[in-house]
Amino acid sequence: MTRVNCRVVALMLLLGPAVARPLSAETLDERKVRCTSRQMRDLLEQGLRLSPTLASLVDRIERSDVIVYLKLGSTRPGTYGSTQLIGASVFARIVMVTIKSLAPSPDLLDRLGHELQHVVEIAEASDVRDAETLRALLRRIGWMPGADRWETDAAVAQGRRVRIESTRRTGLAAPRQAGGCP
Repeated sequence: MTRVNCRVVALMLLLGPAVARPLSAETLDERKVRCTSRQMRDLLEQGLRLSPTLASLVDRIERSDVIVYLKLGSTRPGTYGSTQLIGASVFARIVMVTIKSLAPSPDLLDRLGHELQHVVEIAEASDVRDAETLRALLRRIGWMPGADRWETDAAVAQGRRVRIESTRRTGLAAPRQAGGCP
């Protein structure tokens, strides 16, 4: 079994029947942005209420062939989020976004906006179907802030924008002056 197939099988086992059930008219109508926990769903709903930018990113994903699973969890040292292409079929591409759950609360929404921009970048590149084509896309549109880490200016900008929108509406924290989402 290939590495990608192992990841898809592991994802299906992890997420259970919601992913593994047979296709039907009912499952074809499900949203493409899916949360793996109640806590993540609450975060997404809060972000959709507070940030038009985040809502726009979700809308763009919903109109694509990408299904994205959002989860709170641990990430590599020095990062606060990650986006991974898990696999692809003729019908859909599967992406997993992990947001570091130990990040300070005001930072979670900008991390989510940042990572969803990466999902949009994948969604808009129909040729991205595996790790090799994803790396090729990132070489075209991104830069490397560290070993085996990629970044794009658009994701940094969208994370900042979501942070500004959400903090204006809640008054929780002042927007960052410099830097972006690691």
